[in-house]
Amino acid sequence: MSWMDDDLGALRQRDWLRIPSTLRYLDATHATLDGRSVTVLCGNDYLGLRHHPALLCASNDATNQHGSGSGASRLVSGHLSLHRRLPAAHRRGQRQRGAWAPMG
Repeated sequence: MSWMDDDLGALRQRDWLRIPSTLRYLDATHATLDGRSVTVLCGNDYLGLRHHPALLCASNDATNQHGSGSGASRLVSGHLSLHRRLPAAHRRGQRQRGAWAPMG
């Protein structure tokens, strides 16, 4: 497939070839990116919940019960019972803490 090598070479020559960087999280907002220290502002883990023991346990339980994989859209293939229960559980949690957070 020499045409592909030619095309990749042209991208590389123009510095247009995108190569994913390697990110290693140190905590919720700090990481190394290709060996350089960086502050992560796009990781959606600003509360540092990614490794919270209760969330890891709940995530593992849900994966063990329901499996993993994205499947099709909910309108095409339906949704799981846990998706139906989530908004009500979220509302109960909001009332208990007096907090409000959008779900979308």
